[in-house]
Amino acid sequence: MEISLRQAARCVDAPEEFSVLRDFFGFLTDDPAAVGTLSVRDQIEANRGKHINLDLILVAPSEIPRSARRWVDHGIDGVRRIFRNVGIGVARVRPHIIPLDEAQGFDVITSKSEAKKLTRKFRGSSDDAMDVFIVPEYNVTSKGKVKAGICSIPGCNKNLYSFNGCVIGIRNLTGSMTDGRIARLMAHELGHGLRLAHRDTDGNLMQAGGSGTDLTVQQGRRMRRDCFVRDGCNF
Repeated sequence: MEISLRQAARCVDAPEEFSVLRDFFGFLTDDPAAVGTLSVRDQIEANRGKHINLDLILVAPSEIPRSARRWVDHGIDGVRRIFRNVGIGVARVRPHIIPLDEAQGFDVITSKSEAKKLTRKFRGSSDDAMDVFIVPEYNVTSKGKVKAGICSIPGCNKNLYSFNGCVIGIRNLTGSMTDGRIARLMAHELGHGLRLAHRDTDGNLMQAGGSGTDLTVQQGRRMRRDCFVRDGCNF
C-alpha cells in the first residue's frame, strides 16, 4: 500500500503545514547538508515498526550556536542508523526550549547530581518520549576521564526522585569529533536509557570509551522490552 508523506507525518504529530526536515525527521536545522543523504521511505518504515520518541530539550539555547545544532542533527541521524539494525526506529523528535534566564544554572553541569536534578526539575511534553537534555557545557569527570553525557532512565513512569533522562553537553559534540563519534556518543547514552549496561566487547556500542556501534541480537531484544519503545504507527 502506498503511503503519502502527509499520512506518515501524522505519526509524528506534524502540523498541517510542516517542514520535512524539522517536523518529520525532527532535526533542529533546515539545512539538508547538515546530515547528508536521507531516505523518507526508510523513515516511514521505521515509524511503522517498533520505535522510540524523543523530547529534545535545549537548555539555554542562546548559548548553543547554529553550527553546534547541526552536530545534534548528525547525532539523531546516526542514532537512527545504529538502532535500525536491531529493529528500533526513532520516530517523533520534538524540540523544547529552556531559556537561559529560566535554566536556574543548569546550563553548566559539573556533577552527576546536578544532571539528576536537571532531569527532575524539567520535563518534556510527553510521557511516551525519552527526555534528552542538550546543555551548553557538561564538565563532569569520573575516574580521571571527562564524560560527555549521562543517561539513566528507570522506565517511563517518571517521578520526582529518579534520574529521568539523558543529559549531553553540546561542547562535547564539537571540536575534533567526527560525525560517527557523535552518533556513537548519543546512541550509547540512549542505549543506557533503554536498559543496556556497559559491555566489555570490542566493537560494541556499549563498550565504555570504545568506538564501535554494533549491537547484539540479545541487546536489541532487551531494548525492545523497554516501556519507552512504542508499537508501530497505523497508517
